[in-house]
Amino acid sequence: MWHRVVELEGLFVAFQSFRNITGIYKDRETCSEEWGQISLDRLKAFLPKLEKQLGSNTYIAGEFFSIVDITAYVMFGFAKNLEVVIDDSLPNTQRWFELVSERPSVQ
Repeated sequence: MWHRVVELEGLFVAFQSFRNITGIYKDRETCSEEWGQISLDRLKAFLPKLEKQLGSNTYIAGEFFSIVDITAYVMFGFAKNLEVVIDDSLPNTQRWFELVSERPSVQ
């Protein structure tokens, strides 16, 4: 369940925001900065939900690293290009991000 939540409420809206705000694909598709901003707002609105989930779990879907953690890690890769940072208002997410970043597979 959490994998779909992170995909639909986090990763996909991060993609939409990135594509439309940066215009990276403007040579191949119609970009809408307005839709990009709406998507960015949706991404920011999702972060407290993720923060709450990480408050009671080591990883997003429980105590074991899984595909949902990879998906969220990729999401944050796009988010940093949108100037969305994991700041002190998201301490559980900070802890999780550092934990995932230390994994050999991420190095």
